[in-house]
Amino acid sequence: MQKKFKGILLPLLLVAFFALLLINSCKKDQAPVTSSDQVHIENFTPTKGAMTTEVLINGSGFIADTSRLQVAINGVKLAIVGASASQIMVVVPPKLRSGPIEVTIDGHLTATSDSIFNYIASYSVSTLAGSGVQGYSGGQGTAAQFFFTDTTNPWIRPTGIVVNNTTKAIYVADANNYCVRKIDALGNTSIVAGNPNGAGSNDATGMNATFSIPYGLTIDPAGNLYLADVGNGNIRKITPDGTTSTIHTPTAPWGIALDSINNVIYYTATGSSEIYRMPLSGTDAFQSQVICSNLLWPVGITVDKNGNVYSAISGANEIVKLAKDSWAQTVVAGTSVAGYANGPATTAQFNNPWGLAIDQYGNLYTAGNGSIIPKNNSANNGQDNAIRIIDAETSIVSTIAGSTSTGFTNGLGAIATFSNPAGVAVDNQGNLYVLDKMNNAVRKITVE
Repeated sequence: MQKKFKGILLPLLLVAFFALLLINSCKKDQAPVTSSDQVHIENFTPTKGAMTTEVLINGSGFIADTSRLQVAINGVKLAIVGASASQIMVVVPPKLRSGPIEVTIDGHLTATSDSIFNYIASYSVSTLAGSGVQGYSGGQGTAAQFFFTDTTNPWIRPTGIVVNNTTKAIYVADANNYCVRKIDALGNTSIVAGNPNGAGSNDATGMNATFSIPYGLTIDPAGNLYLADVGNGNIRKITPDGTTSTIHTPTAPWGIALDSINNVIYYTATGSSEIYRMPLSGTDAFQSQVICSNLLWPVGITVDKNGNVYSAISGANEIVKLAKDSWAQTVVAGTSVAGYANGPATTAQFNNPWGLAIDQYGNLYTAGNGSIIPKNNSANNGQDNAIRIIDAETSIVSTIAGSTSTGFTNGLGAIATFSNPAGVAVDNQGNLYVLDKMNNAVRKITVE
């Protein structure tokens, strides 16, 4: 009986041993990778590309189970096609930013590439509202008419265009119709405040309010608009219901921007060659302070998330930065020579840059302003009818859309044409909106 029991016990022990071995092996396979020493990215190819580009990542310590694997660039996940211990194939999503590739296994970041993947964005230009014909009418899309062009007073080149990221509405300063217009997400155009029948300085609601050359425009998180009314030489506030009030009468404001974190407005006084700071709250509320002077036609202005101020200095053909509080001035891009050249910021050229905007990553966008009255009756070199970007990380200047050619054509990148794109705005998705002056239209640039 004892021998029979031993004969049964031995096989049972062997079965238990192998079962335990299998369980431990499975546990080892499922154990999270927590050390970066176990996983390494050697290289990837291609090193640059647009959306839908397939990228092969070579390395070691990867796993074939894609449910435990994540690949990302700047926190944006890439779709995984397949994986093995030494390779991962991924697909680039739209609206990516350039950056290193990160491999995560079981929720733990285990490897980061030494080099970056350079994302090549595509920019598609369409007409949001306006048909190219000056005038005044509401309506949807190309049925609407604007009056941005004034051949009698070519100096009127409004920069005023902003986007409400909550409602997706676009607001634009329609200078020669004496009003601020709204374009909703469906392309319907309406008046927020002002009256196209004539100029004035009346504070009221909707069309009972009057302006004289509405020019620069900015917006706060609550949807309140702040307008530089050049003709009246003041700054006006327009609430979401269209109620207009005069909040400041400074020295001829042109461009205007809001630091929403510190509740401060900055504006350019192009005629006096100065940039001003004006708090909207506190003991010095609505009191202006000159933060920079002796500038050669400061026009477009914007503020980054850290409170640094940037301005397009049209006459100097430069984009400058004013460091917060000290207001120390540095040239971000451009030279004193007018022209049209992309490349490193120190050699890139602009021709009377006008509108200026900044995105959440610190990239700057300029509206070229086309050709204006030549200084000293000499022709400017290299008309700039383009929207350009100054990359925050590389300081490289490149063209997003448009070129030196004048026209009214939709399409991709340089195929599209503008005519004096005086103002530019950017939404929180990276899409751009352009006040296309001579085409009397508002254009949209969709980024992919």
